Amino acid sequence: MLGLGVQSEATGAGLSAGVRAFPNTLYLQFHKVGRRGQWNLSLEHAPFFQNRPERSFYSSQIFTVGRQWNLGAAK
Repeated sequence: MLGLGVQSEATGAGLSAGVRAFPNTLYLQFHKVGRRGQWNLSLEHAPFFQNRPERSFYSSQIFTVGRQWNLGAAK
């Protein structure tokens, strides 16, 4: 993946956009940092799906929701 993003120090919310090599998609990701971790939401679109569906592993769109928990202090 290769992307760029921004994050607000005041709200803990962030937004990034980029490209994934395989499956070949463009993505937009939003995350919100909380006290115990963060929520992630991503939307991906495969621009080459019509001509070469194998480049995107035969998926034209991918939608994901994730939760990350802080389990302990980083060393």
